Amino acid sequence: GAQSRVAGARCSAAGCQVGPLGPRQPCVRCVGFSFHELVGVYVNKEPANRFAANQGSFSAAKFERRTPAAQGSNMEVRGADRYQPDKLPVLARNLEEQIAGTAKYSLDVAVAVFRIYQLQPSSANKDLIAKALLKALMQMPRPDYRILIHMLPERLVVEEPVSSVVLLAQHLECSNLEDFWAASNSCRDTLAQVPGFYDAIRSYVLHSIGITFRKVSKQVLGDWLRLEGASLQQLIAEKEKAAGWKVQGDVCALPLNAYNQASKKRTQDLIEFAAVAPVIKNSIAAV
Repeated sequence: GAQSRVAGARCSAAGCQVGPLGPRQPCVRCVGFSFHELVGVYVNKEPANRFAANQGSFSAAKFERRTPAAQGSNMEVRGADRYQPDKLPVLARNLEEQIAGTAKYSLDVAVAVFRIYQLQPSSANKDLIAKALLKALMQMPRPDYRILIHMLPERLVVEEPVSSVVLLAQHLECSNLEDFWAASNSCRDTLAQVPGFYDAIRSYVLHSIGITFRKVSKQVLGDWLRLEGASLQQLIAEKEKAAGWKVQGDVCALPLNAYNQASKKRTQDLIEFAAVAPVIKNSIAAV
């Protein structure tokens, strides 16, 4: 393609003859040939983890497993051969561990699994896809879910249990929280296999509330979080201590930040008409 015609340029991955994306970077094929994957790399500001390690073919060292304290094992997905079908079992096993909470979360592993599913549609595991998407939703407001969902063919998106997860995501992204909680009842069996899902979603909802509102009633807050009674009171008390919330009767006042306060609009023109009048006059004269 156009990349292979770059004069004197070679991909930084050993053995690859394709032109690079830029100086000392691998080509699109070696990095995963996915626009959404590349977007995710730069959004998460981790280009070094994805590019610098693309050296040579697959070996056991390319799938390093580390066990940080209190975080479980972490698999580093490296090399251009990480999309080979024979790597799927170890990748899928690690992804299952991430979903269960026994391994450290890594978007790279999910991307590699979804890429193999693209190349080998017969190997696609719909249950694992649904759980991986739910795990990605737990990372919001990061774009992990958007990256993964664009890697799926339509035939998988419209089938259960993936379609139920997609519906959940649509409600959540549009902040239709009442519909989100209602839809969550239809896939409780799948959600039960993803520990911490509800807590992660509530954290995201609280994040959205914090950058949108300055005051919110306890009743509305409880409806949005699907909490009531002692659980809601406990959450509000924690926010008072840790986040600077203030309770004023039945209303919670949220601390100011750069997003939840009105900004002063500029009403004065930066460029006066007299400064551009000669240009307009000359343009009219030319016509």
